[in-house]
Amino acid sequence: MRTPSLFVELTGDAACFPADAKAMVAALGTDDVDHRRVAGTHFGGPLRPGGPTGASLAAAEIGEWLAERFRG
Repeated sequence: MRTPSLFVELTGDAACFPADAKAMVAALGTDDVDHRRVAGTHFGGPLRPGGPTGASLAAAEIGEWLAERFRG
């Protein structure tokens, strides 16, 4: 794959550890990859009661990345 790629890692994921995330990024097969980490649980919930959800933080990262890449 030679397309720009974004990998968003949830830091509180109980099933995908940091070393796993790094291996996944390496397996993408592109030099144009951005690996971002956001606070969130395995299913994108908040790490703390009342905190932002991982899903909302990930969505913000995705939106920012898309805006950087595809300004129109």
